[in-house]
Formats: sequence, C-alpha cells, structure tokens
Amino acid sequence: MITQWAQHFVCSAHRNTLGVMHGHTWSVRATWSEIIDVEDRKDALVIACAVRCHTVLDGRDASAEGLAESIGNELGAARVDVWREAEGLGATWRRA
Repeated sequence: MITQWAQHFVCSAHRNTLGVMHGHTWSVRATWSEIIDVEDRKDALVIACAVRCHTVLDGRDASAEGLAESIGNELGAARVDVWREAEGLGATWRRA
C-alpha cells in the first residue's frame, strides 16, 4: 500500500484546565491512502493550518487529538499526526 503525506504547522494558543492561556507550535502531518495530487493537498493543509494560526483554539481543537481529528475530517485524510516537538507530546487520528 502506498500513502502520501504533507506536513505543516500551527502556532496558536489555548487555555489549560486552570484557564491560563499559553501557546504552542504544533507540527501537523496529514496522510492519504489513495494516490492523489499531494501538492494540491499540501496547499489545502497550509490553508487549514493558517486559519488556526495566531488564534486561541477552544473546544476540541484545543487538544492534539481534537486538532488532528478536525483537520483530518476537513481534508478527507486517512490519518493526521499532530505533535509538539519541544515537549515530545502528540496524538494520531485515523479515519474509522
């Protein structure tokens, strides 16, 4: 099986469980399981990340798993990995 992927980033803030706002740089890698024009998908990923950059994420998008799911559904991806390199933390979402 061949997969294709594109990677970008989101720089945003969110509030922790105590309500304290702080920011992160999230790396985002979207993977598709069909042969596609991956350059077009990269453009779509850049746009999906850009609308979330320099904002305050809330609700489900304020977590790695929620951000991965939201971007995965938006882009029709088979899998999305979201991680914070500096902290060594992240999550993977896979289409059911």
